[in-house]
Amino acid sequence: MRTSKTPGASPAPLSRPSLAGSGNSAGPLGVDSTGEEFLAYEDARDWLIGLLENTELGARLFDPQHGRMMRDPAVASVRFPGAPFSEAMLEEAVKRFSKEVAANT
Repeated sequence: MRTSKTPGASPAPLSRPSLAGSGNSAGPLGVDSTGEEFLAYEDARDWLIGLLENTELGARLFDPQHGRMMRDPAVASVRFPGAPFSEAMLEEAVKRFSKEVAANT
């Protein structure tokens, strides 16, 4: 994904990233789950992309060159300046998506 180099310009919209070497082995979600693991679940993916869309953090996380950051625990992302979600929001999302995953298995 490319972002505009114009100062003050909004980052480009996000789409589902394709990370080299990523598998499709989704385990139970937790705050220490990676961004990549969140992307394995449709509802969690939609939530994460919705939060990160049009943000500098989203542009960095979903950039093919820096996409390895999606393999870091999601909780690490909340510590980036300008992160569009807090640790409490992440914990609440994990509870919600874990219930949905359990109900569908």
